[in-house]
Amino acid sequence: MPDKRLIDYITKEELEGYTPKQLRDHLVKQGWKPLDVDEALKAVEMSKKAKKLKPAPKPNTVVKPKPAVKSITKPMTKEIKAQGYTKSVIPKSKSSVNPVKPKPIAKTVAKPVAKQTNVLPKPKPAAKPVIVQGGIKKRNPWIVLLLSIITFGIYTIYWLVSTTLELKNSTKSAPNPKLLWLLLIPFVNIIILIMYYWKYSSAINELTGFSKAGLFVLWIFLSPVAIVLSQMELNKKVM
Repeated sequence: MPDKRLIDYITKEELEGYTPKQLRDHLVKQGWKPLDVDEALKAVEMSKKAKKLKPAPKPNTVVKPKPAVKSITKPMTKEIKAQGYTKSVIPKSKSSVNPVKPKPIAKTVAKPVAKQTNVLPKPKPAAKPVIVQGGIKKRNPWIVLLLSIITFGIYTIYWLVSTTLELKNSTKSAPNPKLLWLLLIPFVNIIILIMYYWKYSSAINELTGFSKAGLFVLWIFLSPVAIVLSQMELNKKVM
């Protein structure tokens, strides 16, 4: 059995211009069961058909005209009670005859673009050049010492010339290897050798930080130890 409250409500709101679909959706949202709403809508529809099938009025009777339906629908502000609690009726949109006016689109205010300046960014300072020690050949210091002993010092002179040329590419204090030719001159060779050992020790110190004075003393009194230490320090700078 359809709910009489629903039938009365639907009948009244249809006169205000609402369609059955709008009424059904609204009532379902308000908490009414879809089955109850559908039954009430069917009852209202059958009631309208029954009214149409009534016999025409007699000729002598005057039929009062029905008041015209207002084009502007009023919002539903009444409250209907359903299933033991109060349901608030939210105003629905107007019928298709009087569509709801769309809300104006909010205008987006564009932010002002920052003025471009002609100031160019400062260039980054160029990186300082890094001096790389190159051209140092790696040798086994013990093999160098062994060859120097076997050749009675001849390999020592060859090794000194080779390492001096390598030091000249990486340092400023390396001696000139041509000075070793003066070793052939008696008495002069001692002075030349002392000067050569001092400059050679200075170049090793400039390249590796090894003690200049300590290495020079070893060259004068313990040349085999000086050869091994010098080659070990040079091997640290091999690229």
